[in-house]
Amino acid sequence: MLDLEDICLLIIEDGSEHQNHWLNHWAYGYPVHLRISTPKDRQPEHNVSAIDETVKNIVGNFFVVAHGNACPAFLQWLFDKDIQMHRHLLGVILANPCNWSNDESLPENRIVMPCKTAMVNASDDNVEVIAWTKNQAQKIHAKHLISPNTPTLNAPIGGWQWGMRLMQDMLLA
Repeated sequence: MLDLEDICLLIIEDGSEHQNHWLNHWAYGYPVHLRISTPKDRQPEHNVSAIDETVKNIVGNFFVVAHGNACPAFLQWLFDKDIQMHRHLLGVILANPCNWSNDESLPENRIVMPCKTAMVNASDDNVEVIAWTKNQAQKIHAKHLISPNTPTLNAPIGGWQWGMRLMQDMLLA
C-alpha cells in the first residue's frame, strides 16, 4: 500500500514565480518536500546539476512537479538517470512547459517517461502553445491535459486544487 505521507514532493520552479504562486501553496501544504529553482538565465547544465544535487537529499520515493522553464531541465536530468532512480520516481506533472527546441538530439526530445506523467496547459493558452505541448506529450509518452479551472497557471490562483487532485489521482491509480 502506498503511503502518501512518505513521498517527497520535488518542486522544480523556473525562477519567475511570484510570491502568491501556486507552487508556494503546494510547498506550504505538503508535509515532505524539496524545492529548487531553475532560472532561465542559468546555463542548462547548471540547472541539471542543481536538480541532481537536490535529488541526492531524497530518501525513498518522490513525485515531481516542474513549472515552465524547469520542465526541459528536469527532462534533461532524468534522461541520464538509471533504472534504479526511475523506480523511485512515482509521477511527474510538467505544468505550463516552456517551448524548447524540436532538435531530436536534445535529451528532452528523446526521453520516454518511466512513470505516469502529465503535461498541463492553462485554459487560456493559445492554440499553438497547446498544439506544441500536445505534440511533446506524445513524444515522451505523457498525458496532455488542460487545467479546467484556471485562466493561466502563472496567476495567483490559490493552491491550484485541480493540480493537487491530479497529483493525488496519479499516485493512487
